[in-house]
Amino acid sequence: MKKIFLVLLFFCLVRPAGAAGPLSALTTAGKGIDACDSDLFGKGADLNRITRRAAEDILKRHARKGGDGATAFLDAAAAAGAGNPAQAALIAQLLASEMRSFAVSGINSCLFAGKEGARPVGAGGLFGPALDKMPPGRREIKAGRVLSQDKDYAEVTGIFSDPRAGDFPLVLALERQNGVWRIVEIKNVPELVDRAAGR
Repeated sequence: MKKIFLVLLFFCLVRPAGAAGPLSALTTAGKGIDACDSDLFGKGADLNRITRRAAEDILKRHARKGGDGATAFLDAAAAAGAGNPAQAALIAQLLASEMRSFAVSGINSCLFAGKEGARPVGAGGLFGPALDKMPPGRREIKAGRVLSQDKDYAEVTGIFSDPRAGDFPLVLALERQNGVWRIVEIKNVPELVDRAAGR
C-alpha cells in the first residue's frame, strides 16, 4: 500500500516531459531570441501563423481607419485590396512574408537579443531599413498568466519589452500540438499597432 501511495504521489508532483503548461511556449520563444536562434524560437511560436493573422489584422485595421499617409505601403495595400478579396489576400500574404523575414533576421542576427555588434542578416525587403536603424538593446518576451485553457487551446497574457519603445501587453492564443504548446496568434494586434503609432 505504501509503495502505491508513493508512486501516485510521484506522478502527482512530478510532471512528465512534455506536460508543461501553455506559458512554457513564451519561455521557449524567449530562449530562441536570447540564443539568436529562430529555429528554437519556432518551437515556442508558429511564426507563419502569427504573421499571417497579424498581417490580415493590420490591413483590416488600416482599411477601416483610412490612409493616414504615415505608411505609404499600407495606404497603397489597403486601397489595392479594397473590394477585391483575392487581391487583398495576396497583399496580406506579402506583408506576412515580410514580417516573418523581419523577425527571423532580427532573431538570427542577435539584434533582438541586444548583443553588442549585432548586424542584420539578410534583411532586405520592406522592413530591412527598420532593422538597419534598430537601436541596440535586448527585446524580450515575459510570460504573464493563463487567461483560459480548454484541452489543446489556451489564451495567455505576456509582455513584449523593448528597451526604447517600452513594454507592450500581449494577449496570445496558443495551441498544443503533439504535447507541445506553441503561440499561434497575437490576439491584440490592432491595439498594439495603435499603441506603437502613438509612440
